[in-house]
Amino acid sequence: MTTTLIGLPKTLTSPLLTALTLAPLITSTASLTHAYMEYLTTSAFLNPPPLSSRLSKAILASPSPFPSPPTDPDPETHLHEKEDATNQLKEANQLAIPAWFTTFFHTGIYSVMGLNTLTLSFSLANIYLLHPSFTTRGSVARRWYQIGALATVAHYAFVPLVGRSVKALVGLCDRGEGEGRAEEWLGEWRGWHGVRMGSVDLVGWGCFVVGVVEAVGMRVAG
Repeated sequence: MTTTLIGLPKTLTSPLLTALTLAPLITSTASLTHAYMEYLTTSAFLNPPPLSSRLSKAILASPSPFPSPPTDPDPETHLHEKEDATNQLKEANQLAIPAWFTTFFHTGIYSVMGLNTLTLSFSLANIYLLHPSFTTRGSVARRWYQIGALATVAHYAFVPLVGRSVKALVGLCDRGEGEGRAEEWLGEWRGWHGVRMGSVDLVGWGCFVVGVVEAVGMRVAG
């Protein structure tokens, strides 16, 4: 397959062309998975442990290699103990959340930016470097890659929206305190993160799915 780059002829073998076609879908899938795992991880700090779920009950009902602690016959005492444990967990989260988030953000930001940069680069390569034909399916495929690239760029439009909570949580970590608002700030970050993941990230991924299908279909038909 011959393409042009700055007026110079370039030749891509079929395996390389296929890899380039699939690359934006692969990297956007990694980005979406990354975002989903971030959502799950942060939710663990904000949601109570699901001890009443079927999975938790099945785990608790299974044989344990450790001796079971003595059970208190007084239900009211047991209830107070659970309330105390919940309050202690909330207090601990005021320190744990800022410290965890600061570490999480300083490592996760590089993988997020790296994956988005790769997705944008590969999608632009498909848009501007590959001109296999002027068929209808070829034009449709490029259009979907274009929309996917725009969605990838739109990911960064959310930076100002999440920036306030990021700054607040890093500040709490620096001061070594939660000020009773650590969960609130993490909840704000998770909220905007969920909107971003469910909008531009998901849309971009879907566009690359359609773009790959159209591009591959065009080559099979040709």
